[in-house]
Amino acid sequence: AVHRCACSLGSIARGQSMRLLAEALLHLMAALAAGMHMAPVARRATCFCGRCAATVRDESKIASTSICHCSICRRLTGAPFLANVLTPPDNVVLEARADDASEYAVVEPDALAGLKTSKNVVRYRCPTCASPLVATLKLGKQHLRAVPLALFPRPHPPNWAPQHHFHYDDRVVDVPDGVV
Repeated sequence: AVHRCACSLGSIARGQSMRLLAEALLHLMAALAAGMHMAPVARRATCFCGRCAATVRDESKIASTSICHCSICRRLTGAPFLANVLTPPDNVVLEARADDASEYAVVEPDALAGLKTSKNVVRYRCPTCASPLVATLKLGKQHLRAVPLALFPRPHPPNWAPQHHFHYDDRVVDVPDGVV
């Protein structure tokens, strides 16, 4: 079923009818209903200069997307708030490359410029361009990584739409988005 779906989509790309699109979608839905799983979709966030990256291994495994209005996020970014994708630590791979390299290599957080900004938060930046790349968060017994949403290429997956605001009482601008 998945092979037929891929073949139908290939025909659509070559200019075939909308009927083939509907057929491909029906085959895909049948394959999913039969228990076949789609491969995880990874998304790479890159810093301004492109030297460092944070790759979310599976876009469907994020815990949430939040908009933070705390004074620390505002001061470190120079922005009125910061939107972050929150995900378990094992769903994020940190990568870096040399200026002349085309491929990324996996690195540990200490390869980046780290800054402990509170008892439970360490933020990491690219050592070359100083873009914020990832933060490690300890929320009680839960450990998460926060990756700035703006570092990912658009379009973002629908499940990455912000679900809540943190520290909204500390905001410097109102955000009338209907998210609480």
